[in-house]
Amino acid sequence: MDKRFFLRKIFILFFVLVIILTITPLATSCKKETTFGNLIICESVKKDTYEPVNPKNEFDLFTKEIAAAINVQNVKGTDNYRFLCKNAQSGEMVSDISGKYQEGETRYGSGWFESTLSVKQGAEVIALPGNYVIEFYHNGELKSSANFKIKEPQAKILSVSLAKEINDKKEPVKTTQEFNSGETIYACVQIDYLIPGNKLTAKWFDEKGNVITETPVDITDPFYKSSWIAFTLESADKNPLPAGKYKVEIYYNNEKYNEFSFSIAAAAQAGALTFDKGNVFTEAQGKYYFTMKYPDSCNYTWQEDNTGMNVRFTPLNANDAYSTMMIVLNKESAPGAADYTNFADEIAKQSTQGMEQAGDKTISDRKLVDGTPYKEYVYYFNDKTKGEFGLILGFISKFDKLYIWYGFAHKSFYDQLNASYYGSLSSIVLKK
Repeated sequence: MDKRFFLRKIFILFFVLVIILTITPLATSCKKETTFGNLIICESVKKDTYEPVNPKNEFDLFTKEIAAAINVQNVKGTDNYRFLCKNAQSGEMVSDISGKYQEGETRYGSGWFESTLSVKQGAEVIALPGNYVIEFYHNGELKSSANFKIKEPQAKILSVSLAKEINDKKEPVKTTQEFNSGETIYACVQIDYLIPGNKLTAKWFDEKGNVITETPVDITDPFYKSSWIAFTLESADKNPLPAGKYKVEIYYNNEKYNEFSFSIAAAAQAGALTFDKGNVFTEAQGKYYFTMKYPDSCNYTWQEDNTGMNVRFTPLNANDAYSTMMIVLNKESAPGAADYTNFADEIAKQSTQGMEQAGDKTISDRKLVDGTPYKEYVYYFNDKTKGEFGLILGFISKFDKLYIWYGFAHKSFYDQLNASYYGSLSSIVLKK
């Protein structure tokens, strides 16, 4: 009796289905028994026989291919097959491929039948970490199945930078190890993956080695690309942190990664502004529910209309090119929180007519001394003749009102603006 062999490869989506079957002519006097071996999960298969190579049941997240092979005996080309892959816990389908072993072929064959999971076009991984099962069906009947696992990657810290400012992706914008009194200190941690259940912690120390505060972050959502997490150190009370040397230690899952030193300059180095006279703006307290201190070297003017009120603090020295202003809008005149960015952009545009914006604005989530959250926007602009200007906007929502704390200065007066802006900001009392 002559013997022949047939080979079939099927390419559908990201599965490669291959079978080598030994063909034997049908005999009218006997019926072949169809049998199946165990489904085997493996890294790859041999090119000539399609036997499994390096069987295993655990794979890295960024594995490019996962193969499944099964030995079949005495199947007809017209019989049906099905490879079904799904998440073992959720039942979510990864792939479902079915068909005939070889259309129109009624003879029997034997050999290895193989399916390969590959990364879909436009995707980065075969599937997310978890437990999976591949089931093999013959003529609609489950014949064998095998489980495998895609492992969570081991995350690691890539870098840490200290900065005065960050962008909306938490990336450091102005890196430094020297800060002025009243400034926010950012410790920006770059990590390759965010793995749920892991934790990052920043421990802040003064120059005597005392812990100022700990700022932990528990990771709850997976993200399998490089990203940034920003920790902040701000004044714990109404006064800015004193001048001196400090450090921050970064921990990953309670294991110390490294420590980073920085210094805070005395207030006199940040514009020589003081709040010693006890100047407090209280005239709007009864109607607008706030009071705030302002620098010894400033005076104020205030006004109100049907939209709300504003108070402007200006230096007594007319040559000092900076100012701050509190704008309070009633509920009817204030935008919703979803529109803060557009509103901030419009204020910036009106404040800097004729100037060109320099770089992207930075947006930060911050808190007042009493814990009230607010959104901060920082812009930089260039004037063709006068040079760079900076604008700070803080949006505070409370009592059905929107409080906008505004600061604007020429580059040469940034230190004075920061000392005035954040010094007054730390003194705000919002209370009915």
